[in-house]
Amino acid sequence: MKYKLTFLSVFVLTPSYTTFTNGNRVILNVLIFEVFLFIAFIILILFSFYMFYRKKKSEERVKRMISLLRVVNRILRHDVRNQLTRIEYAVELLPNGESDENCLEIKKSAKRGNELINQMRELEILVEAGGSLKPISVRKIVEESAGAYKIPISIDGDAIVYADQALFSVIDNLIRNAIEHGKAKIIKVITTVEKKYTKVSVIDDGLGVPEEIKDRMFEESETNDPLWHTGLGLYIARQSMDRYGGDVTFESNKPNGSIFTLRFPKHRIKI
Repeated sequence: MKYKLTFLSVFVLTPSYTTFTNGNRVILNVLIFEVFLFIAFIILILFSFYMFYRKKKSEERVKRMISLLRVVNRILRHDVRNQLTRIEYAVELLPNGESDENCLEIKKSAKRGNELINQMRELEILVEAGGSLKPISVRKIVEESAGAYKIPISIDGDAIVYADQALFSVIDNLIRNAIEHGKAKIIKVITTVEKKYTKVSVIDDGLGVPEEIKDRMFEESETNDPLWHTGLGLYIARQSMDRYGGDVTFESNKPNGSIFTLRFPKHRIKI
């Protein structure tokens, strides 16, 4: 067999022939290039299987770590909450515990600690709520949340929105903020069904939101924010509404109070 082959002829269009003893001629560089592509294809498949295997092992390891961290988080929340509650009760039993400035500061810090624990639970719900969305009754969520508070909370109308378990935390946060930080005496929830969106407005007659934090109220912030204690509640609300394909907005209520509006798309979205 006679042939003429150069290194570059494998990768360029100039044909390089080989002649067999029976007289047949074959373009040698095309044959070699095809063999090269086949070997590269096999290597690519093997590499893909290897990377897939590593990814699956990493995902399993991450899932185990997340599961462990959830258990640790719940244990810590439970134990720390118990200790903070004992501190509050102990302060109340002290002489002048209800009026002494230092005792009041201790009670205030313990209360803020409990609020932080609640927000850590809400953040955990946000992280876990990554599944598919399902139809949920807004009225049912509001009535469930309202049962935990002593002020009048009414709901006008009802609507079915596509959400997940984090929606309860979103609405409960808005109600709790209005009561604890806005000092609201009355809260009204109004649902409005439009052509493309369903709106849920939480309206209160409280103090409203300070001007200093209106531009950043939905940002992630510390729970000991001295201006309004926005913490993680409104941040969680915004993140949840983003996941639902909607949004959350704020406007001042006249003559006083706040209006937070949740806007949900009427169609189900994929997440």
